[in-house]
Amino acid sequence: MTRVLIVDDHEDNLYYLSALLSNHDYVVESARNGAEALQKARQVAPDVIVSDLLMPVMDGYTLLRHWKADGRLKQIPFIVYTATYTDAEDEQLALRLGADAFILKPAEPPVFLERMRQVISAATAAAPKSLKQPDGDERQLLKEYSETLIRKLEKKSLQLEETNRALQVDIEARRQVEITLLEREAELKRALAARDEAEREASERAAVLNALFESVPDTVTYLDMEGTIKLLNRAVPGVDREVVLGKSWLSASPPDQRDNMQRVWEAVISRGQPTSFESRGPGASDKPGIFWNSVAPVIRDGKISGAVVVSRDITERKQTEAQLIVADRMASVGTLAAGVAHEINNPLASVVLNLSLATEGLALLARHQPIPENLLDELRDAREGAERVRIIVRDLKIFSRGEDATLGAVNVEQVMDSTLRMAWNELRHRGRLVKVYGNVPPAQANESRLGQVMLNLVVNAAQAIPVGNHDRNEIRIETRIDDLRPGHVVISVSDTGSGIPPEVQRRLFTPFLTTKPVGVGTGLGLSICHRIVTGLG
Repeated sequence: MTRVLIVDDHEDNLYYLSALLSNHDYVVESARNGAEALQKARQVAPDVIVSDLLMPVMDGYTLLRHWKADGRLKQIPFIVYTATYTDAEDEQLALRLGADAFILKPAEPPVFLERMRQVISAATAAAPKSLKQPDGDERQLLKEYSETLIRKLEKKSLQLEETNRALQVDIEARRQVEITLLEREAELKRALAARDEAEREASERAAVLNALFESVPDTVTYLDMEGTIKLLNRAVPGVDREVVLGKSWLSASPPDQRDNMQRVWEAVISRGQPTSFESRGPGASDKPGIFWNSVAPVIRDGKISGAVVVSRDITERKQTEAQLIVADRMASVGTLAAGVAHEINNPLASVVLNLSLATEGLALLARHQPIPENLLDELRDAREGAERVRIIVRDLKIFSRGEDATLGAVNVEQVMDSTLRMAWNELRHRGRLVKVYGNVPPAQANESRLGQVMLNLVVNAAQAIPVGNHDRNEIRIETRIDDLRPGHVVISVSDTGSGIPPEVQRRLFTPFLTTKPVGVGTGLGLSICHRIVTGLG
């Protein structure tokens, strides 16, 4: 491949030629002045050199003289590529110094590549003695070089003088413009100061009113007489504030609320009396919200000019009220369950005892005479069924002691077994139940409260596992002594279900926080569990 040495003190020129030649299978080396070019060429000689003329340290003419004087380098073709030395005398001097080609910048890529190919071909075809050599004696060439250099310097000097005169004219014009601008700026400042003084008091009042408007926790909307939203202190959930401004109050509201809002609007505008109503719409976190809206007329010069709507999000208050109703119902159910369990317990004890006596008597009778087939097994099945009912009643009594806060020694593993029986209907279709009990000693707690905590955790574990993959899922119950805190019992409930998202984990015990569908969870379970466990110490 042909090696090309490019000499130019401008990075852009080097980059352009390097990219052009590299794309046409040339190996490119670069230098930024004649001295650097000579050093690199004497280390590794190129096949052709392309050099600018006007460069620092050593210019192109001087490089050409040294190049043709070097025994190793003089046979290598030398192409001058310049945008400064463009006169015919400049080209003649370069050719007389031994240049093989003189190309003016900027040359079209095809033209430049063809010219360089011709030079390389000519150099390859020519005998060494017939290659381009300096034409004329050294003194004459130096004289022409000096004259060319002086001519260029004079030309540059004239150009600089012309540029300097133009700059002086431009500077004077700019100075006059600056004086005019300063005078106008002073006039403008005086005018602005007078205007600012007049507006300051109004601006302060507006700032106070705006701060009040923006800081109110409720959503405040100002409507004109056509019901168009002119001002809004905060974005409506799920809607950009800038999108709502300028639209009708009714069109920006949920469709199912518009008829009622229209009646309220007509009443306020016609009678001028404030009115309140409840509505539903998008709330925080894109969930449905409940709002209490107060609509009052804006009266100017004795006439109604619009209305202000103040909307307060009462979703949490409504949820709290609903949860209190549920809690009251649950308390009633707990009281009823306790009474029912007590009433069932006495006749149930009689049934269990009589079935036991009947089973024993029938077993004795069977030793002396035949009895109907399976009769004894049926009695035993009836007794086992009654015993199961008795255990369920006992468990029901445990979970119905809502206000019993007495602490005592509690067998936590027995409480866990009672819990699992109560929740068995939730567990059996979800996954395998694994119990790893550590035979822990009794814990100081309240049996019913602890049972309430365990039931909540077990049901949560079951509901985290979808129905249908029983054999692939597991609910594990473990009890053990805490190694880090002697004297404490650890009860853990784990499952192979969906888990808890990280953003929810940070607010795990926040009341009313739930990830379950509507109607499945209230968001109070873990909050109540936390309160019970904290209360147990």
